[in-house]
Order: sequence, then structure tokens, then C-alpha cells
Amino acid sequence: MITEDWIKQCATTDHDRYSRHADRERQNDDLTLAEIEQALVSGRILEQYPDTGRPCRRSSRIPTSELRAMSQHCAFCGHKHLTAKTTRYIHQQADELLIVDDVPCLACDYCGEQYFDAAVLKAIEAEHSAIVRHCKTPQAVKPVAVESFNALSG
Repeated sequence: MITEDWIKQCATTDHDRYSRHADRERQNDDLTLAEIEQALVSGRILEQYPDTGRPCRRSSRIPTSELRAMSQHCAFCGHKHLTAKTTRYIHQQADELLIVDDVPCLACDYCGEQYFDAAVLKAIEAEHSAIVRHCKTPQAVKPVAVESFNALSG
């Protein structure tokens, strides 16, 4: 069974994994990984979703050992094959972007959803923070074009 202690242990030992979708949502909400971990440990609710009428997942009734085995399944499509790959990762901190190449992840062989270990995301977040604070110089700096959709011609 999923217990409060199990959640706290996962949150504090880097045994958790974030999907690319979940990490994008975290960045959109301007939350750090440390804030997510603190919320998991304290039980603080970060975001309340309205009742959509969709059935709830039954994960709270699944034994922990079975849940860990399921971590090799895609949370989006349920496919059982995740393959270790590397990818380009774009981290956003306020208006600052950091592009990191060759980032290790697991990718679903069926739908392509990517999963990143918490330790990998923490390293990227720390690196980006050091660059923003001018404690470290990035390997390269590239201009990024920004357009409003309304301004696009076509």
C-alpha cells in the first residue's frame, strides 16, 4: 500500500521520477524540485483540481512492491516498455532558458513520453541557477527568437 512514510521516503531519497509533462507543469508554476519535495514531505497541497467526473486511479490500493514494478510502465499510455535514451532538455527559470543536450531519460517505446530521474532534474536546476546567478559561464549562448502567434504571417 502507498503510505505517507513511503511517499516521504521517495521524496527525500531521489527515488522519484518525473515525466516531461509533469516537469513542464512544475516549471510553468515556478516551482523548484525542493518545493515539490517539501510539499510531499509536509503533505501540503500545491494545486487542487476540480472534480472532473473521471474515475480516480486506484494506486492507493496497490501494494508498494507492485507500484515500484509499475514504475517501468508509461503513466500515460500504460505501455510496458521504457527504453533508456538521451534527449535535449529545455529548462525555464522565470524568463531564462537553459538548453541541455544528452540528458538521460527513459522514453516510452509506444507514445514517446519521457521520464527523468529526480537527481538528473536537480542537477539541471542547480546548473541553471548557477548560470543565472553568474557563478558559472555556460558552454555557449545562443539568441532565441520570440514571436506572438498573432504576429505570425500566413
